[in-house]
Amino acid sequence: MTRRRVGAARLSALLTAALVTGVAAPAEAAPAAAPPITKIPDGGVLPVPNGPLQLPFGTPTAGTTTNDLAALAAQLNSIQTEVMLLAEQLSGLKQAAGEGQTGLVYAQYEYAEAQQRLAKAEKAMAEAASDAYVQSGGLPDLGFGGLAPRLDDPLHNSSGAAHELALAKAEATRTKTAWETATRTLAETQARFSTLEVSYKQRDAALQELKRRNATKVAEILRQQEAREQALGQQYLNTDALNGYKANPKAIAAVNFALRQLGKPYLWAAEGPDRYDCSGLMWAAYRSTGRTLPRVSRDQYQGTKDKSVSRYALLPGDLLFFSSDPYNASAIHHVGMYLGNGKMVHSPTTGDVVKISNVWWSRFFAATRVYDAIQVPTTSPSSTPSASPSASASASATATASASASASASASTSPSPSTSPSPSVSPSPSHSPSAAPAASASSTPDSTEPTTAASAATSLSPSSDGSTGL
Repeated sequence: MTRRRVGAARLSALLTAALVTGVAAPAEAAPAAAPPITKIPDGGVLPVPNGPLQLPFGTPTAGTTTNDLAALAAQLNSIQTEVMLLAEQLSGLKQAAGEGQTGLVYAQYEYAEAQQRLAKAEKAMAEAASDAYVQSGGLPDLGFGGLAPRLDDPLHNSSGAAHELALAKAEATRTKTAWETATRTLAETQARFSTLEVSYKQRDAALQELKRRNATKVAEILRQQEAREQALGQQYLNTDALNGYKANPKAIAAVNFALRQLGKPYLWAAEGPDRYDCSGLMWAAYRSTGRTLPRVSRDQYQGTKDKSVSRYALLPGDLLFFSSDPYNASAIHHVGMYLGNGKMVHSPTTGDVVKISNVWWSRFFAATRVYDAIQVPTTSPSSTPSASPSASASASATATASASASASASASTSPSPSTSPSPSVSPSPSHSPSAAPAASASSTPDSTEPTTAASAATSLSPSSDGSTGL
């Protein structure tokens, strides 16, 4: 055997041995049986995106998540409520400063008048004292007239002048104190106003900047808020509390005034005609009807709360008050006017305009009514005629006679010959055209009246569920 053949034989033997022994793999163990299913598996919760989304071969996208919107909405609501409260406090201080200025002018006038009276009294006293001194050596008349005090007696005049002088001094002191108090109070009010105005401008600027930097998110937040408020308001609509009452025509006139201001921009402390703040719009609307409300929303509530109404019985023209604390009237920071169907007209905040929105039920504090609701006149149904004449007809002909009579009464102009009435079955005049007119009258007595009206129990007195309508 040649060397090449011997090498080939050895290589073949080695390969055969490797296939038989070296390549063999250990047998795997059989898998364990799965446990039996005893309940429906939990479907789990869909994942919520949180943070930016990383796209393949791209840059991360800015994520707008529910958590982000909720945090931004909370921040916006907090700053906006703070700004509204500051605006209302400023309005109150501005009103107080105006009243203080008027009071100061009056106090100055009274003090000046008292000073003039004091000067006259002092002059009169000096003249009386001088006369008394000059004439003190003279003797009084020994006649009967000298027994009574003489009106021109220097001593008598001196006593009267002294009394007038004492009164003038007291009045001068009183008016001076009033003038000093008015001056001090006005200065303190103006100082508080200046300090608060700085805070208001700073917080309002921060609010506007926050809105500007998050314009898209803010728009989505407002959309969601409107949807939530509308859903909350459904429970207060379509109630039976308004049956029989409607809004006073003067309240409707106030509504129409407010609606004519739609689109006009918000401006703090503005009362029109081109700009309004929230309470300024209410003040101007009711002033146009002859009713002057207080100027600030909290004062408007205090001035009308004797006619509080339930949120279930609102009418157009009712004032709606909103507070950061549902149990604290001093936390009222906004007011609007109810329109009906869960809507209100109001002037919200800086950067916004007079507009129609869903009522802010989530921040609702109370509702009040300026003018009493009026009762809707009802048409009483006409009395139905007695059916005694038809009773005289025979029993067998009653039904036929009644049918033919009603047919002939309701037919237009030409009854058929077959239905011409015979004397025995024709209806008498007292049984003329059944009760159709009464039915039509009773079915539509209020068809042309507004559907928004208030019940007697809630429209003319505080609401049954509390003075704040909660």
